[in-house]
Amino acid sequence: MVLNTEEDLCSCLLEINEAILVQARKLRYEGMGTTLALAKIEPENKKILTANVGDSPIFLVSKEDITPVYKDDSMRFEDPTNMWSIIQYLGIDQEVLTVHTMTTNYCEGSILLLCSDGVSDNILGTSNNLAKLRNVVNETRSARELVREAMRTELKADDMSAILIFL
Repeated sequence: MVLNTEEDLCSCLLEINEAILVQARKLRYEGMGTTLALAKIEPENKKILTANVGDSPIFLVSKEDITPVYKDDSMRFEDPTNMWSIIQYLGIDQEVLTVHTMTTNYCEGSILLLCSDGVSDNILGTSNNLAKLRNVVNETRSARELVREAMRTELKADDMSAILIFL
């Protein structure tokens, strides 16, 4: 599958959702699922196409700013003390699944962060302090160190993975 447009990204995630549903039925694991965030970088026109389902975040980080480039399917930003509720994920009925897509411009020197909610929730804490996350990314410039910082926080025991892409 070629992923050139937001529609292509959406179709890809819907196909993945269907595959999870089929496998869940085979295994009799109704309700199993996952969150997913993906990005396609178009360096020729300095654009990033993103798609996500769930609460795995995507952030565009510069020295001065951090911008979410995803839609969070949790209650985190409405109620920062409730970082465990998730509205949707891949593996639920496709009729109600909403894939979020976004296209954003970036500047050379920016960093694209894709991570699990375990990383972002632990670093953001209950204050949703995006500046703290930006600072950790800019200071460490390392996915490994970002995960280590999240683990040190011990706010939320969860999966912790991160990818940094230097643009």
